[in-house]
Amino acid sequence: MAVEAVDAMVSQNMTDEQNISHQFYSCINRIFQDPIRHHAAPLTTHHTAVDDFHIDKGVSLSEILNRLASLHLPSTKRSSLPNTYNHISILSDSFQGYLQLLPSVEVSELSQQVKQDTTKWLSKLFGLDDVFSIFHRTKNEGLLNVCRISLHLKYSKYATDGFTALYTRPPVIYISAIAPDSLLQQLRSELGLPQSSICIVPCNSMFGSPYTMDVSAFERHVTDDISCGKTPLLLIAYAGTPLSGHTDNLERLREICTQSGIWFHVEGDILANLALTQMQPSIQVATSADSLTLNLPTWFGLPNIPFCTFYKTRQPSSNSLVSMKFDQSEIVSLPLWVMLQFMGTHDLKRIIEHASELAQQISHRLDMISSIKRLEQPSGVSPIVIFKYKASPSLPLVFSSESNLKSTKAAPRGKVDVSQKLVDACNEHLFNHLDFHSKVFIDLVNIPREGVCLKFHPLCTSRFRETSKADIDHFVEVLHNKIVELDHTLVLRTTFSEIFQRIPDLQVVDVSDELALGAFQCLPKYWKTKNLSNLSEIKKTELNELNVKIFELLIQQCRFVEKCAMSNGQLFIKINVVDEAFDLQLFADRILKLTIDMEDNEKYAEMLKESVQKNIEEAMTKIEREREEKFFQDGVLRSVPIVSSLYNWWSPPPKEDHGVIGRSFDLSSGKLEATDKTYKFKMQLHDDQSDTLSRLSGISKLSHKENLKQTDLNSDDEGNLSEIDSTEELENEETENDLN
Repeated sequence: MAVEAVDAMVSQNMTDEQNISHQFYSCINRIFQDPIRHHAAPLTTHHTAVDDFHIDKGVSLSEILNRLASLHLPSTKRSSLPNTYNHISILSDSFQGYLQLLPSVEVSELSQQVKQDTTKWLSKLFGLDDVFSIFHRTKNEGLLNVCRISLHLKYSKYATDGFTALYTRPPVIYISAIAPDSLLQQLRSELGLPQSSICIVPCNSMFGSPYTMDVSAFERHVTDDISCGKTPLLLIAYAGTPLSGHTDNLERLREICTQSGIWFHVEGDILANLALTQMQPSIQVATSADSLTLNLPTWFGLPNIPFCTFYKTRQPSSNSLVSMKFDQSEIVSLPLWVMLQFMGTHDLKRIIEHASELAQQISHRLDMISSIKRLEQPSGVSPIVIFKYKASPSLPLVFSSESNLKSTKAAPRGKVDVSQKLVDACNEHLFNHLDFHSKVFIDLVNIPREGVCLKFHPLCTSRFRETSKADIDHFVEVLHNKIVELDHTLVLRTTFSEIFQRIPDLQVVDVSDELALGAFQCLPKYWKTKNLSNLSEIKKTELNELNVKIFELLIQQCRFVEKCAMSNGQLFIKINVVDEAFDLQLFADRILKLTIDMEDNEKYAEMLKESVQKNIEEAMTKIEREREEKFFQDGVLRSVPIVSSLYNWWSPPPKEDHGVIGRSFDLSSGKLEATDKTYKFKMQLHDDQSDTLSRLSGISKLSHKENLKQTDLNSDDEGNLSEIDSTEELENEETENDLN
């Protein structure tokens, strides 16, 4: 019975553990691959504070995991579900928590054994001999400990006297100017060194890559520091700079460090090529470095495995002097120990080889596209490919006097001149398009002297993205098609202004620094003044309504138009990137036809009905108010029918008193004014800069012109003249309506 009870207990525990594992995996699936959460309505169970959770009593594991999933905000891009390798590395990392239940002595012994095995396998994989290892979770932690080792080796009393031992001959750490600022700050803060102990070596300006360290400048800095009584301590060189992926002249730097007794540290993603059977001599030098850091989590797409820093020292006992506070109860290298055995060193080497092949393939294909500039590595092929769209197409099109775009067989007229801001905008547009239409993962970087560029780093993305050579071919095809559209758009920009400035009642908007063919505003034809500065709100409304109507008609047929707004609130229509089938002259003719059709539309009269009625009511109100004021000002006697005549004869009103002044509403300007000037000058004065312009006048004039065009050509001259005179009289009657 006792045995059966134990078996039943074990069986129950296994069932519970399986249930727990199943619930955890379900939560992971919800977070990473729930299309409803990522693309549908926002979460309704999202909690913004821990106080929302009631923890007075214990809750079930499923409820806790539901709360955890609800705390996860939906990302803009759909994340891929972790694969088998990710699951194993994560579980092996969490396995350390179970080991904490063992005695500390056993955990320490297990940690040493795991570290020795991992060091042996990795050193063999990358061709390194007689090296010590440091496994760490953050990238720069290994470099910081290497700096501490070099301090102990340079200053014999550093272990006992601390930083006072550095006072007489302060140390100097040399680092390239291309290094990230965060590394410089971390070196100063973690090591407690002053800013004078960090020497930034400039990059090449005359010869070699402008993104690698200037060897001559480094040698001069070392000489000057020694003469000033400083101690050159350590040099940080790059085999694959963080931004461009270029490699410093490791051979020359190694020679200078050996002569001056400087610790030579190398890091960078090109160090992964040490695992290849055939490697470049410029990278082979890295095996002789005093230390180097391997970016294993990024190379193999396993974020849970640790970084590894290998170092060499003639005094192994110095390891005990370094104050590296690694907790021996935490087996940092355990996830890496598991993955090395599960994947095998041959598969790991194959991942690096495949990334190198993808980089060479895409480099060869990009070099065949004339509109692409690739930042080539001077000393060899780099697994990191940086390229950009040059935005300098030739001009195969010319603008003719007949306002048409025609092909020419003559030689191109040169290159299209674009600003650096526009070039950056083109590359950003290209990045967004490729990121959406291709499986190849690229990144957007800002390279000094080059601006915005696109970065392809297959070593860091090809494994978990499962990038193949066929994906590279499709990527280049999509890239080429988009470049054709960009070239066509930039070429048409040179003739856009010439064509659209010929269209009446249209204003060209300057978008020279934006990625667009051009932009324009349509103006009402009946406006007497086409100046768009300092427009009133009513005029601005008329302008915006017209452009909105035209945009709504254009968007039905042209997907590349966009409605935009200026800082002053004026709307305009922008033409974005177009394809080769786009005909600019045909599009301009369509705009002209739309503006004419919009002006002849009778709906404008209906839109102004309320405005006209409002002005009439306002005029009547002002006249009535003035009449009442006049009544109380002159007295009651002047208003009595019979007495007023005697009173006015006895006490005549002032000569300047003309009674209640009427109001005149000008249909051509929409302005309400007094009629005293109209009767004084025998004409109605028009104000082109009034607050509003009535569409009624514009429509009526257009209709009269159409009537004139339809006049019978067989009638005699006298009849034609009489019809024109009657038309002019009708126009004068419309513009001189007085509201008395």
